[in-house]
Amino acid sequence: MNMYDSIVFLPLFFALSAALSTSPWSASEWKFSLNFGRESSTELPRDWGASGARLVLPVLMSVESDTVPSKHIDAVIGSGAMEIKPTQHATYINSRGENTVNIENGGWKVELSPGGKGLASGLKMCFDLQTKLERNDVIVSPERLYLFAPCWREDEYVRGKKILAPIIATAEQAQRNLDANVNHETGDRRLDGGDPLETALAYKDMAVLVAERDECKRKQREAEKVYPRESEILGFWPGNTEPLAIGRGTIFIKKKKLFGDELHVVGRWNAKPVMEVNI
Repeated sequence: MNMYDSIVFLPLFFALSAALSTSPWSASEWKFSLNFGRESSTELPRDWGASGARLVLPVLMSVESDTVPSKHIDAVIGSGAMEIKPTQHATYINSRGENTVNIENGGWKVELSPGGKGLASGLKMCFDLQTKLERNDVIVSPERLYLFAPCWREDEYVRGKKILAPIIATAEQAQRNLDANVNHETGDRRLDGGDPLETALAYKDMAVLVAERDECKRKQREAEKVYPRESEILGFWPGNTEPLAIGRGTIFIKKKKLFGDELHVVGRWNAKPVMEVNI
């Protein structure tokens, strides 16, 4: 290791060592990116977010280990939730310029996956939005936001990636097989239509390749719901002796119905750990 490497590496080493030596119940800071807009699974009115506009709200949050009084947390999250709170005002840009957003403290809870084996645990959070959000036809009133996401402790994260990798590889190979079959230069020449019988057989073979591709892609989508992708970043989260990775999550709001409440999707979110290294 040369002198330059030492200058860069040693402060990072000491920062990581300090993080590892802290109590598993110490608070940690994460940067949340709340991305509001129409999602395919939403049941909101057709005109909500129909333009395709997105409203992105970055929020710095301190994840705490103090228990939130049950009167501040509803049944969606359940009892035993711990505190999460913004460390500064959030801002976003729309046609009127920069807007400041107030968010109240909320609660979080991790429900561990039974049996492990690389499967995702469930992270549930809620906090109250105190400021109306508006960008084109994406409008979110002051109300409680619910954030759900898959998460993995480090050991399960490593296991899950190993399980997911061959599923993705199989899906990619199925796509390559299909692409090669229809390639104009190197593909199945029977598809040119010179012989009607051979052309019919070629379309039958291609239908098999399409079905195989679609099934492999379906298995990949299902696997990605419970196993981690490559993009997650591990960080420290209270209550865990191992770093935690958080997958892409979904944002909900609660709407009253005749026979109870329903959760409606209003966007997606992700989170990255904040680590300050003073060099």
